[in-house]
Amino acid sequence: MAAMDFPDSPSVNDFFTDGDQTWVWTGVAWDLVISSVVGATGPTGPTGAGSSVAGPTGPTGAFTTSALTPPSNPDGGDAWFNSETGQIYVYYDDYWVESASSNIGPAGPTGATGATGASSTIVGPTGVAGPTGATGSQGNTGPTGSAGLDITGPTGPYGPTGPQGATGATGERGPIGQTGPLGPTGPLGLTGPDGLLGATGAPGPTGPTGSRGFQGATGAQGPTGPTGASVTGATGVVGPTGPSGGPTGATGPTGPTGGTGPQGELGGRGATGPTGATGAASTLSGPTGPQGISITGPPGPTGAQGIIGATGPEVTGPAGPQGPVGAGYDDITSTTSLIIGAGTKVFTVSKLGAISTGTRIRVAALAQPEQFMEGVVTDASGTTITLTSDLFIGSGNTYSSWLFSLGSGPTGPEGATGPQGTGINVVGSVGNSSQLPSAGSGQSDNDAYIVEDEGDLYVWDSGNSIWINVGPIVGPTGPTGPSVAGPTGPTGSASLIPGPTGPTGPQGTGPTGSTGPTGPPKYEIDGPQYLANHTLEEADASTLIKFNSSALVTLNVPQDGFNGYTFVDGSQILLTQLGVGQVAITGDLGVTILSEGGRNFTKARYAVASLIKLSSNTWLLSGNLVT
Repeated sequence: MAAMDFPDSPSVNDFFTDGDQTWVWTGVAWDLVISSVVGATGPTGPTGAGSSVAGPTGPTGAFTTSALTPPSNPDGGDAWFNSETGQIYVYYDDYWVESASSNIGPAGPTGATGATGASSTIVGPTGVAGPTGATGSQGNTGPTGSAGLDITGPTGPYGPTGPQGATGATGERGPIGQTGPLGPTGPLGLTGPDGLLGATGAPGPTGPTGSRGFQGATGAQGPTGPTGASVTGATGVVGPTGPSGGPTGATGPTGPTGGTGPQGELGGRGATGPTGATGAASTLSGPTGPQGISITGPPGPTGAQGIIGATGPEVTGPAGPQGPVGAGYDDITSTTSLIIGAGTKVFTVSKLGAISTGTRIRVAALAQPEQFMEGVVTDASGTTITLTSDLFIGSGNTYSSWLFSLGSGPTGPEGATGPQGTGINVVGSVGNSSQLPSAGSGQSDNDAYIVEDEGDLYVWDSGNSIWINVGPIVGPTGPTGPSVAGPTGPTGSASLIPGPTGPTGPQGTGPTGSTGPTGPPKYEIDGPQYLANHTLEEADASTLIKFNSSALVTLNVPQDGFNGYTFVDGSQILLTQLGVGQVAITGDLGVTILSEGGRNFTKARYAVASLIKLSSNTWLLSGNLVT
């Protein structure tokens, strides 16, 4: 997948969309406005009875960067928590980009219509066809005029060639006469000796040109009647074809070439006579005859266009009723008792809906929706669905109440592990910025100090040998709650975190000195990294767990006493998805994980989530999550 590239120099209220997520530029940061669609929120459980016993003090909170305004001079991958709106941002592509949000804004406008469901297999009834309008009657076709005679006379003699006249208008082309039969070829005789060239004889006379027959007049064009029934009138009689011209006279001997006389008019073309026998090949070329003038007669007039009849009315019948809505994937349930795992699974269902053979579906346990089986349907008939499970969470657990939905598809191949990111190492604190260690004092890249008089965090940039102020890291102090003295609670279990050292008592009988300033708080922003499934253990308490995998991994919350350790009530553990593989947060049998809308999967890469232990075997899960 290509990296997201936010637009340069955006204007306020400009939008940017990548996949199914959309951001809007506020002038300060890109705020997330559209994210993946999630399922409906489940019903809220009953409220427990109020306790009059105060719980033990929780462990030291985890490190976070919070402020009303973004930190200055950030680096790529820095995070900022807006303490006023509850939104979380990551510095990416030279912009602050919202990656998660713990606040809920007002309802947005109605989204675009979702994709059309699968085509229904039930054909709706066809509406009644409207009546077809009547067709008007067709008028009669006028009679065809008789064809005139076409008679070509015999070819007249060639007159002497006259001077070149002006080119006349192109006339009508006359018909071509029939070709006479080809005579047989005689045998080739012996070649005799070349004789003397004889004198050229005088040209023989050309036969007279016969008169040309008249062409019959074209009949008048009949008017076109109105459009109606198709009735074709009878075809008129074709006139007889005129006789061809007379036979061509015999060719006389070639006489001597006379002087060129004036050119006469071109006579009509006579019929071609039969081809004579081929004589012996001559070795002497005969003279070339004169070229005649081509004269074409003018074209005849075009008949008048008939009247076009009126078009009949067009009538459309009423539309038929709409067919019934096709089957969908909603409210398909089953009470078949099965164990979560791989292989063939057969369910008796409330209905088939739109599920058919070849559909990839997910079957989730209603009691624990985060536990499911997913695979391709191999058979769907009656009230039985058979699928081959190839993706599942909650292996070995048995459920007898299931909800069906479309599957998400198999997980792609595991990608290469990305490089390890750098973290911030909080070394300590100083009174003011002038007390920060100078260059060459041994500090490393990303070492950090808290400057107490400002409340800001300064980070060392070894590339430029300077301290960079990344802004305040402590949010504003909340209002003091009401003071209610409850009964003394039972003694809690021994704390694993040492308490602060009390002030020194008075020395001797002298006056007590003033109390010194409070030391810097302890910030834990580091923690273990895991590349595969993991079950929580003592070393994970009060840390940031990092999962870096290209495939789906599971973080399992064990029962109290697992491996001899029980997390104290109020324990908080942060986790983040560094790789492209999501993290599924599940609990052992007997462990309850509460989350808004039953969400228990990290939403996307760099998503952050939090686990807080509320009581025995009960944890609260929140953060950037999806179902």
